Amino acid sequence: MPDIKEVAIGTVVHGHQEVLLGKNDRARSWVKYQSPLRYSFYGGKIRRDIGERALDAFMRELWEESGLVADRDSIEKVAMILMTKHLPNGGRRFLRMHVFLAHKASGLLHRTPEMEGWRWCNQRALPHYAMLAADPEWMPQIFGGKKVIAQVEVDMYQRHLIKPVILQEVGRFPEDRPKFNECPSLV
Repeated sequence: MPDIKEVAIGTVVHGHQEVLLGKNDRARSWVKYQSPLRYSFYGGKIRRDIGERALDAFMRELWEESGLVADRDSIEKVAMILMTKHLPNGGRRFLRMHVFLAHKASGLLHRTPEMEGWRWCNQRALPHYAMLAADPEWMPQIFGGKKVIAQVEVDMYQRHLIKPVILQEVGRFPEDRPKFNECPSLV
């Protein structure tokens, strides 16, 4: 069984049009993605060692990276991304990403060590040129009201797709965590 890093990501949506994107710190982005600037959702590792759940990790990361506190009752899980990163040495890293949208949040947006700023964007005009390679494949689905499980294979820096993204629309997410290459309709 491969080692799978679990992360929770997401953002705040305003009405049916606007979505909040974090503007990653330039220095961190260069080290992490070999690119000077990236817009992204807020998120990070789920701390399973202390019993943290995906929803709680999203709320914690949103607060740490933006200063916003999401209204728990307004949050919906909209996607699960099963990502394989292909490394230059032939190895692979696996991530299971739980994706959330918060429809209500309070607080003041501010810069943090991880995010140097933010940007409200129209959901139909996201800056895909400055986002990760798989984002244009699954983001329109969730902003269109669908819940999806996506299987994604990318290079180490997430700049290029290795294989086409496989999407499956779901009514709800399985309680047991889908395993890589074990989702019947995603194989």
